[in-house]
Amino acid sequence: MPIASGKAVMSHTAETLSPAGPAARTTGRRTAVLLVLVLTCVMAVRLPSLYAALERDFPAELAAELSDPQLRTLALRVGVAVGLLVSVLAAAVFVLLARQLERTVFPRTVRAGGLEVGLHTTVYVLSVVVNQAVPALWPAAAAAAPLLVPLACAVAATGGGALALSGPLRRAAPRPRSVAVASAFLLAVLAGWNWLP
Repeated sequence: MPIASGKAVMSHTAETLSPAGPAARTTGRRTAVLLVLVLTCVMAVRLPSLYAALERDFPAELAAELSDPQLRTLALRVGVAVGLLVSVLAAAVFVLLARQLERTVFPRTVRAGGLEVGLHTTVYVLSVVVNQAVPALWPAAAAAAPLLVPLACAVAATGGGALALSGPLRRAAPRPRSVAVASAFLLAVLAGWNWLP
């Protein structure tokens, strides 16, 4: 009887003292999958306006080759569908990259609604949402400065991510905090230049 209770105490102590692994300090897998689905929905909302822009800017020489309007419509639809598929795959790759950066650069997270999210994933998701919103809300600004818009969106996303994770950032030492924010900003810039306007 004492042996059994001793084993129970040891297993309870081991559970209490076991460190939370690195996966517990990055954006959770379930959260990552959910965020990719949310980003897919955000991109899908913009498909009609993207289709209209592609139809408007269809190259004249290609339009001459595709004399049949149905063939031209099919080409545009296939192009938009392939673009969406590539964007979803890119979102999945960027979320994996963000989780890896969290694991190596800044392994701290916050809980929101039962989901655990880290700095890099937060900044990346915000950058995608802002990069999708700017051409929809301000098409003239997006067309006038196509290279500056991703930088502005990255600044806004990094600020939003730093605000969302202000608690863990405040508790971090200055150097890791600076490296984390700088790497999150670079990820947001890279992600911003990845999207079609």
